[in-house]
Amino acid sequence: MNPLVQSAQYATSTKAKDRPIPVVEENHVEDSTNIPYRGPNVHGGPEFPRPEYNEELTPDGLNIDDPVHYDPAVTEPVPLPVYIVGDNARNGRQRRTFRTYEAILNPQSVGRIAGQNDARVSITLRQREKIFYIGDSPSMTKVNGFECGGGDTELPVQSAIYGLNDTDAIISVWVIEYLILPLD
Repeated sequence: MNPLVQSAQYATSTKAKDRPIPVVEENHVEDSTNIPYRGPNVHGGPEFPRPEYNEELTPDGLNIDDPVHYDPAVTEPVPLPVYIVGDNARNGRQRRTFRTYEAILNPQSVGRIAGQNDARVSITLRQREKIFYIGDSPSMTKVNGFECGGGDTELPVQSAIYGLNDTDAIISVWVIEYLILPLD
């Protein structure tokens, strides 16, 4: 038989006279005062004297003995303009210029029209007769390219530009790059 399982023959008595009554001893201090954060017991340390307050109140409802402290007035400093020494746009040490050239696109192939240039502000592509496609990688196709031709196409980019010629003739594209060059 399992000793952890109680059966009906091992039942215990539930009568009050059979159960012992625990004795609870209270540790109560007769002259107890509640000390903040410590409770009514002194715990072996000295008692702190209670502050004496003047019960007279001002018309604002404050105690007369409470000192009044004013925060000093804070004056905000005037912001100063900061110029970075190497910033050519601020100190005028720059030159705006342009560059023109002709890019040739061979039949049924992708060619680079313009390389990456961090000084470029914008670029204009001019081809008024034939349609070609532009993109930003040499693996571009008609599907992921942008159709150009029949006029001027202006792009405010600094990345490289590639062109796809899907015709059987050579296409000439005139390019105008607008640049800002530092004089330093």
